[in-house]
Amino acid sequence: MGRFNHYLIINNWLLKQAKCQPHEIVITMESTGIYHEAIALVLPSSGFQIIISNPGKAKKFSQSLGLVHKTDKLDSYMLARYGDAQYERVLLSIKRMIIGIGRGLTASLPPHHPAYGSVLGGSNS
Repeated sequence: MGRFNHYLIINNWLLKQAKCQPHEIVITMESTGIYHEAIALVLPSSGFQIIISNPGKAKKFSQSLGLVHKTDKLDSYMLARYGDAQYERVLLSIKRMIIGIGRGLTASLPPHHPAYGSVLGGSNS
C-alpha cells in the first residue's frame, strides 16, 4: 500500500468520526520535526484546516490548563483546546483586517458614491 493510500485512510477516518465536511474540521497538530510535514501538506488539499502548534507554546498552554501529566489522551485534549484558541485568534485577526481594509476602501470613495458606508455594513444616508 502506498503512502498516499495511508493518507486516504486517515482522511476517510476523520470524515467518518466528525460526520461533517472537511472544511468544517480544524486539525491541530504539534510540530514534530519532519514527522508532521507530509500529513500537514496532504490534509489541506482535501479541505481540512490545519493548525501546527509550536511545541514550546503548546507546553506552556498545557501548563496554563493545569495539565501536568503527559499522556496521549491529555495531549489530544490540550491540542484541541489550543487549536480552538488559536483558530479564534486567527478569525479575530482576519475580521480586524477586513474591517481595516473596508474602512480604507470607504475612505477612498467619495461620500456621494453608492457604496460609501456599505463596505462596513453601514448606509450612506
